[in-house]
Amino acid sequence: PNDLDGEPSPDELAGLKRSAKAIDRLHSELKGFRVRIALETTTGSGTNLGYAFHHLARIRELVKAPERVAYCIDTCHVFAAGYDVSTPAKARATLERFDREAGLAHVAAVHVNDSQAPFASRKDRHAHIGEGRCGEAWFRAVLASPALAQVPKVLETEKGNAPDGRAWDVVNAARLAALAPRVGAT
Repeated sequence: PNDLDGEPSPDELAGLKRSAKAIDRLHSELKGFRVRIALETTTGSGTNLGYAFHHLARIRELVKAPERVAYCIDTCHVFAAGYDVSTPAKARATLERFDREAGLAHVAAVHVNDSQAPFASRKDRHAHIGEGRCGEAWFRAVLASPALAQVPKVLETEKGNAPDGRAWDVVNAARLAALAPRVGAT
């Protein structure tokens, strides 16, 4: 399983430093550009870095222009990496942990998708909202987070039409809308 709590291994630390160095090189070659790089959470399959929130933070800390580095939270990847989002309290705690370790203020995008693969499987297998294993609590927490309210959310699910003939994006957006907090609700 992924070690979400420990310090990066020597190999991981070397990889995080290489990533920061590559970002610094890009930044030096693209002076004057206002674009930011968004580091995405990963499942941690193979030797992929970024499965632990502190990996993303470490890269951002190591670059010379951290203001040009943002994050992208992928709901499937967080679940498959091994963060427990199975209940409302655990899902909120996962977002709070991300905030402590990397900073929700630096999130520039959220990829919203369910997971075909089981919890902590380290497999990146996206599913339509409500047809995977992430659970409603995770989507509700992401959609209710004040820190993520203005952050763009992108569906990374299979395109085409659902069995009822509607576009999958329409179906998935409707499913998310049903899970979102109601404006003005107490």
